[in-house]
Amino acid sequence: MTRRVIILRPQPGADATAHAARALGLETMLSPLFEIAPLEWTPPDPEQFDALMLTSANAARRAGPGLMRYAALPLFVVGEATAQVARAAGLTPTHIGTRDAAALVEDMRREGIGQALHLCGADAVAAEADGLSIQRIAVYHSRKTGDALGSLRPEDICLVHSPRAAARLAALVPPERRSSLSLIAISDATRDAAGPGWADAIAAPSPTDAAMLALAQELCHKPSTQRRTRPGGDEMDSEVSTPDQAPPPIAPPPPLYQPPARKSRASLTLVLLLVAFVGGIAATVWAVPMVKRWFDSNQDSAEQQPLANAAAPALAVAGQQTASALEARLATVSAKLDIITQQAADAGSHAGRAEALLIAFAARRALDRGAPLGYLEGELRLRFADAQPRAVATIINAAASPVTIPDLQMRLGELTSALAGADTKADWWDAARRELSSLIIVRKAGAPSPEPRKVVERAQMLLASGRVDAALAEIERMRNHDKADAWLQMARQYNEARRALDVIEAAAILEPKRIPIPASEEPAPTE
Repeated sequence: MTRRVIILRPQPGADATAHAARALGLETMLSPLFEIAPLEWTPPDPEQFDALMLTSANAARRAGPGLMRYAALPLFVVGEATAQVARAAGLTPTHIGTRDAAALVEDMRREGIGQALHLCGADAVAAEADGLSIQRIAVYHSRKTGDALGSLRPEDICLVHSPRAAARLAALVPPERRSSLSLIAISDATRDAAGPGWADAIAAPSPTDAAMLALAQELCHKPSTQRRTRPGGDEMDSEVSTPDQAPPPIAPPPPLYQPPARKSRASLTLVLLLVAFVGGIAATVWAVPMVKRWFDSNQDSAEQQPLANAAAPALAVAGQQTASALEARLATVSAKLDIITQQAADAGSHAGRAEALLIAFAARRALDRGAPLGYLEGELRLRFADAQPRAVATIINAAASPVTIPDLQMRLGELTSALAGADTKADWWDAARRELSSLIIVRKAGAPSPEPRKVVERAQMLLASGRVDAALAEIERMRNHDKADAWLQMARQYNEARRALDVIEAAAILEPKRIPIPASEEPAPTE
């Protein structure tokens, strides 16, 4: 009966492990014990931490946009698969551990990390180290999906990717059934959590699917007749005898040398002469046809040599024509490869422009709504900080205290009475002169009215149409514009932020920065 590999990890990792197992020729069965669901969490201030810690690919996969707040922190991860998911999310791993969370914590302590943020699952096992403070925030949790282990067969091999899955497997499989099942764990802690009694209980040398599947392939090719189990659960080789077995019988020694019986010398001589005579006849019969074939072959070679000499020039010409045709084909293929390479480069450039424009448009939309930038702040720094640092700084500062057109309209409406009313601090002579001057207003035909209330109304109409610069100019021309200094500052901040957005949009079109994304290396090994 073919041994099956039972994959217990949740999706999407279960499909990735099954695909890799089938590529090795292993028979698989998916039986996830859990399913992964994200949790709501509030990202703390990145300034509080020296590093970010990820021990599971699901943490990078389920953390959401809040993960990008920590793009500037050193990133410590367990396993290359977790590093791959982190890269796809936009982070750059600083250190990739090859064992488990406890070993990663020790590496962080040796690197001088004092305060770390650990984004993990709700059931993650805590790992501590002297001199290192770790704040853990759960960004996902595992929900039980039932027990689909009733169809387990003897000789099945269970792949376990976490201590929690190992503990649940031990609870679902009674001790009397474990002696016929094998278990391969991603770490020593996972193997210990599964308990005793398994026919095989092996921890992978590294926390990767490749290491676990290599062990599974070795077990599948190991015949069951070569494995015996001691009372304590350890395996024994069936070829090694135990004290209860009887030793094999000892073979008797060979008999002593006995000389052959003597024969007469005359009989021996007669036999030798007879053998020599028969051998001579046989050699003669065999040699005559061989000599004849040798002479015939030499004659045929002599006759074919002139024909070969005559055909040599024709073969040389045909070889030259074949070489020329091959060179022409190679040149054609090379030209097509050059065209494909150029098209790929153009496509990459267009993709970079499209991504940069999407980020610029998203930033403009956030400012227009008065919403915080969030993960867009990291993307702006990554793509535009080198080429347009001043514009990026202006946009980020504007997003810290956003100003929108409704804000400008509301604030200007509050200032209408102050801009159009009389000055209560002026003396009676100045107030009377201002009233007399407003009785008669002389202006050119078609020129806008300089009356303060009319000016404010025009500014409101300009704001409603989005022309903040024109509204700003109207208010600045008023005699008592000093009463609207706060509003003028808000309007100037609005205009500076939009000019900065125009700059990065132009940079996105003219100077796109492509962000390299490494190719997938291996599936995620941990839950």
